[in-house]
Amino acid sequence: MKKMTLRGVAAMLCAVPLLFASCSESGTDEVGGVIKITPSDDIEFKASGNEDVVLTVSAGNLEWDVFAPEWVTLDVVGDQISVNARDNATDATRIGRLQFVAGSATTYVGVVQYSANEAADKVTAAIENSTTVTRQVSDTDTAVEGKLTITLNQPATTDVELKVVVDEAYLSEYNYNNKAACTLFPTESLVLGDDGQVTIPAGKTSAEISYTFTVSGLKFNTSYLVPLSAEAVSSNVTVTYSRSRMNWVITKHKSKEVQNMVFLEVNQTNPLNVLEYKLADGQYFFDAVVIFAANINYNGEEDRVYLNNNPNVQALLDESDVYLQPLREQGIKVYLGLLGNHDAAGLCGLTDWGAQEYAKEVAEACRTYKLDGVNMDEEYSSYQSYPTRWFIGGSSAQAGSRLAYELKKAMNEACDWPCEVSYFQYSTLYNAYAVDGHQPGEFIDINVPNYGSRSSAFAGQTNKNCAYASFECNLGSNMYNATASTASTAKNNGYGWLMWFAWDPSPLSPIYHNRDSYIKDVAKGLYDVELVTPTHYYRKIGEGVFDPKRYAR
Repeated sequence: MKKMTLRGVAAMLCAVPLLFASCSESGTDEVGGVIKITPSDDIEFKASGNEDVVLTVSAGNLEWDVFAPEWVTLDVVGDQISVNARDNATDATRIGRLQFVAGSATTYVGVVQYSANEAADKVTAAIENSTTVTRQVSDTDTAVEGKLTITLNQPATTDVELKVVVDEAYLSEYNYNNKAACTLFPTESLVLGDDGQVTIPAGKTSAEISYTFTVSGLKFNTSYLVPLSAEAVSSNVTVTYSRSRMNWVITKHKSKEVQNMVFLEVNQTNPLNVLEYKLADGQYFFDAVVIFAANINYNGEEDRVYLNNNPNVQALLDESDVYLQPLREQGIKVYLGLLGNHDAAGLCGLTDWGAQEYAKEVAEACRTYKLDGVNMDEEYSSYQSYPTRWFIGGSSAQAGSRLAYELKKAMNEACDWPCEVSYFQYSTLYNAYAVDGHQPGEFIDINVPNYGSRSSAFAGQTNKNCAYASFECNLGSNMYNATASTASTAKNNGYGWLMWFAWDPSPLSPIYHNRDSYIKDVAKGLYDVELVTPTHYYRKIGEGVFDPKRYAR
């Protein structure tokens, strides 16, 4: 371990509410590292005569710092810190926290010191099972109900009075520390039993309080934070600060029986345009986006099959936080399209080893750029006719299935979120086969058809995995079928998807065609909901250059 760089021991209490409940044993950040404190429980000190509390800090190879209130003393030796408190001669309890930082990761340990005149039998209270609970509700749910339990470390000699409150000020801290974009749950839709008052009778160690969150009026695709906090009312109790919070993150989703996938020709199209197409109930019309397309290529000099991105694909990946993550934050999945590129490499021509190697590179791209998976499109490859370590010699649907299997496996090993594989069910990828005893339905999630046809389920799939129709928005192939009637038929026959290709609402785009009337008809047939007329659009302004500015139509 690297030696700690102690930048200073400084006062920590500030106007921002203290963060405790959302902090676990270790603080983590995707790019900043990880820091772990052992033990991580709150520290309690008497007014005087305290023994040191020894903490062990683990931060990998990162340098770390610790910050403390001025009344806390620290003695640092290697990765251990001896913590104590200066004598408290005041009449007030001191409350603070230790803040540990490694890179951009942060975690806390609460510290409390009682005053000299406080009763020896003072108890501590905590919210039982305090944590952050993520709850997804649908348009048919009306309320979320339950009970919180407040516990004491020991029975009190007199009644203990506490209050559970909505800590509205905590919203900004929660969003900052969790890289979230939550909205405060409407207080008028929240009811706490007895207005949040909690009494734990003398001799008892717990009491319950009921809660009801009315969710019927919430907007779709919005995450709401319900930040509840327990506070001491009577003088004979102190709240255990690391367990003083209970948070709910509630998101409302409409159960869309049929979803819409759009393939974006990113040589011409800005992905942010999909955010302009919303339904009257707040849902987005498009549910998944394929960045069309990255390539599978072969470097003969290096004898290597590799993932190749043209300047437009690479620009979107490099600026994923600007052009792709805003879609994912709204629940729209983003897939990387994989396409042949006029050389010996193809999606249906790799050996088992070659499929594993290519899948690793693709999986790393999904992890790096935070993508939800890939789409496989078998076109434009010139297969090598003789076998090598990379190539089977020719092409086969079995080799395509192997690659799909290896992609699914590699992506889910590399990424902390579920990743999916979709097929453009065309050419050699029209069929799929079992791999190592696994049916295609275990590693292929979505099938989309060529224009004028519909996709069919592979073994282990149902129609929910299949698109009923595909619409080519630029050349117009099958656009005459983009109707409310077609949409209703897809829904009534249990299909899960419709596909749109080469769609772009920007009037400056070389592939622009106003397809809003088709989308409105399909929205009506699928959901019986109107499409809100789009008022803005986003531009692409050159090779590898996209514009994040929103323009009025």
